[in-house]
Amino acid sequence: MSLNWLSHFGGQVQNLLIEMKNSGQTPAYNYTGYLISKIDASAFSLQFPHPLPPELSIKRGDLGSGEIVELGGLLNDVTVEELADIHLATKAFHVLGRLNYRDAFGKERHTVFRLISLGSLFAEGRFSTNSESSESN
Repeated sequence: MSLNWLSHFGGQVQNLLIEMKNSGQTPAYNYTGYLISKIDASAFSLQFPHPLPPELSIKRGDLGSGEIVELGGLLNDVTVEELADIHLATKAFHVLGRLNYRDAFGKERHTVFRLISLGSLFAEGRFSTNSESSESN
């Protein structure tokens, strides 16, 4: 799986769209996508609850080779004060995502990614990844 993100944090509209692409040669069957976000001063403090509750699932289906699934949407609960804190880099916008799927050989697999945005990154609508806290099998 490969990862791309698009974001728009202008005016009163905050939108986050994460694109996950099946970069493999075979389909990813019965995928389930999860995405949560948090504004916080702590570095990578965001964790998924265990076990994952079904209501966190935002996408389901099969993903063919080269196909893209989009996770995300409008972020209605971000305040003007939080946006200012993120621009000043006193807080960061953290995103945690997970895609569970079954490969063509029937093996259960997952991809977990963490993104962070603050300061000039946030002003440009960009995120940084942390490969040490991301995982896949």
